[in-house]
Amino acid sequence: GPCVMPILVFDLVLIYLCLCHVAQSANQHCIDKAIRNISVNIYEYNPYKVLTYIRDAKGYARNLHCRWVLRASDYTNPRQMLLTVANVDFDESSGGGNGTLGLCNTATGSADVFSFAFSGQLTSGQVSSQRWCSNSDAERAPKQMLANLWDSSNKLSVEFQSDNRQKRHNAKGVQLNVQILSRDYCYVDMLYHENYCYFITKGLLTFDEAARAASYMLGSVTAFPDADAALRFVDANSKRGELLPMIVPLDLTSNKLWTGAYKDAGDAAGDSIRYLDPLSDCNEVRFKLPLVNASSTESSNCGVAFQLVSGRPVFTCEPTNQRLPALIKFAQIPLVKKPAAAAAENLFVTCFTAWVAKHQPAACSTGCIVGIVAGALALAVALCFLVACCRRKCSWKRYSLTARRQNAATYREESVESGVEERSPALPADAAVVSDAQIQMMPGKSEKPRETEAPKL
Repeated sequence: GPCVMPILVFDLVLIYLCLCHVAQSANQHCIDKAIRNISVNIYEYNPYKVLTYIRDAKGYARNLHCRWVLRASDYTNPRQMLLTVANVDFDESSGGGNGTLGLCNTATGSADVFSFAFSGQLTSGQVSSQRWCSNSDAERAPKQMLANLWDSSNKLSVEFQSDNRQKRHNAKGVQLNVQILSRDYCYVDMLYHENYCYFITKGLLTFDEAARAASYMLGSVTAFPDADAALRFVDANSKRGELLPMIVPLDLTSNKLWTGAYKDAGDAAGDSIRYLDPLSDCNEVRFKLPLVNASSTESSNCGVAFQLVSGRPVFTCEPTNQRLPALIKFAQIPLVKKPAAAAAENLFVTCFTAWVAKHQPAACSTGCIVGIVAGALALAVALCFLVACCRRKCSWKRYSLTARRQNAATYREESVESGVEERSPALPADAAVVSDAQIQMMPGKSEKPRETEAPKL
C-alpha cells in the first residue's frame, strides 16, 4: 500500500549512492603527491569502469612518480582486458610538447612519461608494453589494445611520472580506461556474435590503418563472406538493443565502415573480392558480394565498405586512402587455460604483416642500400675504365698511322733528291690514304723511266 512507494524510493536512492561510490572508487588520481605500488582489482560487472590517472582539472605537480598494478578480480577462467587511452595531454613546456618528434628519454628529468607493461605469459602478437612521452609524438601510439589474461601471472603495471619543472597549469595529463570484458557479452559498446566481439573504431582510418588497429586488438577487420552473413550480423545487433541496458551497441547507419575485403587493380569488373583469412594462416580467399559500384573499380585498388541503408546491408568499394571508421572483430578467449591450443586454432592471428607484405613495397634495409650504392659505383668505375681504354687505344692507333705516313713522306723526298728509284715501304691496308693515281703522278714514280737526252755538241 502506501508504504511501498517510500521503500521503493529509498531502495533506488541506496542503489544510486552505491553506484556513485563504486564509480568514485574506480578513479585513481595522480596529481599532487607520489603514489607507489597501488594494487587495483578490476571487476567485469561494471562496464563503465574507468581508471583516471590524471583528473579532469588541468595541472599536475612536478616530480610525480605514481605506479599501479592492475589485475582481474578473478582468474578462475582466462579473461580479456581492454585498454583505451582516452586522453594524452602533456604540458607543452615539457620537452617540446605533443606532436614533436624526439626521444623518450627520462635520464635528464626533462620529460613527462606515461607507460604500461604486461607481465606473465603473453599471447603471440600482443602488445607487451607501450610508452607515451611529452618529448615524442604521442599521437602515433595506439589508442586501444586488447590483452589476454590466461592466469594470475598476467598483470598490468601502469606508471606516470612528471619532470622536475614547474607545476602544470596547461595540461590534463593522461587518462587510461581499463575494462575486464564479460564472457558472451564483451562490452557495452560491443556486439558479441558467433564467438567474436565486434566494435567500431572511434577515429577515421585509412584501409591500412584499420588493419593495423585490428592487430593491436589481436583481431581483424570484419569481412562478410556473403549477404546472408551480413544479415545475421545486423539482426544480432538489433536484438541486443532489447536487452539491458537497452542500447543497440553498434551504429551501422551513420557512416560507411571499412571491412577487411578488397579488390586489386586489374580485377575484372563484378562482385568478386579478396580477403586475407586469419583462420587460414592469412592466405587469400575469394568470395562474392553484391557491390553497388563494382563496375567503376577496375583501375585501382579499393577496400570494401559496409553500411546499413533502409535496413539493408549495402557494400561499396572505396579508395584505400579514404578515411572511415572500421568494423573490427576479435575472438573471445577460450574457457580453458591453453594459449598453445588457441594459437593452433589461429584464434588471435592478425594478418596485418601479410597485408603489408602483399600490398606495400618492401622497404630497403641498410644492407640493401649499401649493396645498391656499391653496385652503382662498381658499374661507374667499369664504364670509366672502358671509355678510358678505348680512348687510349684509338689515340695510339692514330699516333701510329701518323708516324708511318710521316716516315713514308720523308723516304720519298730523300729518294727524289738522290735520284734513286726505290720502292716505298709498304703501308698497311688501313693506312692507304694516298691513292695509286696520286702515287703515279708523283715525281720519280712514273711507270716508264725517262729517256736520257744525248748531250749537245
